[in-house]
Amino acid sequence: MGKVLIKCIQTPMQKYFYDRSLDSVVMVNDEEYQILKTVEKTKLVPDGVLQEHD
Repeated sequence: MGKVLIKCIQTPMQKYFYDRSLDSVVMVNDEEYQILKTVEKTKLVPDGVLQEHD
């Protein structure tokens, strides 16, 4: 597990997270938001949560 610094943001219409290392805001779905809230709280990414993309 690696440490991460993110901030989850919810508006009335959508959910987002801010990734400090990339200085980016990303729109996410409900399932992703719940996972990211756990990451935000624990500051750790559980093994098997992230996927590599080409």
